[in-house]
Amino acid sequence: MRRRLEASRPRNDLKRGPGGLADLEFIVQHLLLSHAPSRPDLLRPNYWEALAALRRHGIISPAIHNELRDSYEFLRTVEDRLRLIHNRGASELPDNTADLERLARRLSDEKVEPDRAVEAFLEEAARVTRRTRELFDEIVRVKAPADTDPASN
Repeated sequence: MRRRLEASRPRNDLKRGPGGLADLEFIVQHLLLSHAPSRPDLLRPNYWEALAALRRHGIISPAIHNELRDSYEFLRTVEDRLRLIHNRGASELPDNTADLERLARRLSDEKVEPDRAVEAFLEEAARVTRRTRELFDEIVRVKAPADTDPASN
């Protein structure tokens, strides 16, 4: 299901693209579905509460909890800034340079030189989405299509 959702969106989609918000939400939902039958008190109505419950019950380590939390915060913040730039809901990184520069400036750390803001933002977005996808693959244990081909066994 996740692969189909991903295939329907461009790679620069921070919500449904690889390593995006959907991966984070799938991770949490997968863990809840896997563990809730024996621990029904895990079930929580939102991402933040569910993530905290998974950590409290020792299902995820504090380090993984922090990574999932930080990635979610980063991607939601980017999505919010995109909304400000476009004055509507948006989850795709802009293709045009001017919008990308405006986004990077809105997200820029004061320590980053203004002329390096776009590069620094793109590096951080790539790092977050790459690590999120790694966690998704580790936790959900999704096999690549080639891995599921019966002829390859």
